[in-house]
Amino acid sequence: MLLISSSSTQVYFLDLAAAEYPESIDFASSFNSIFANVGISLGSFTAAQAAGLTGIASTPYFLGATVCSAAF
Repeated sequence: MLLISSSSTQVYFLDLAAAEYPESIDFASSFNSIFANVGISLGSFTAAQAAGLTGIASTPYFLGATVCSAAF
């Protein structure tokens, strides 16, 4: 996910929006903060569910397994 939200990708999307749809530059620039907040909320939800299911001591193992499974 880090590669998707890199600064060069964001600049590319803003340039694309400026070239194709000049009236949508403000809308396109708002996606960065929107998806950052969505990522934070999904991470918080996942951690809360892991802590509820396995206990707080096992949370890092559960989240590590989740990240590894999401990578493949």
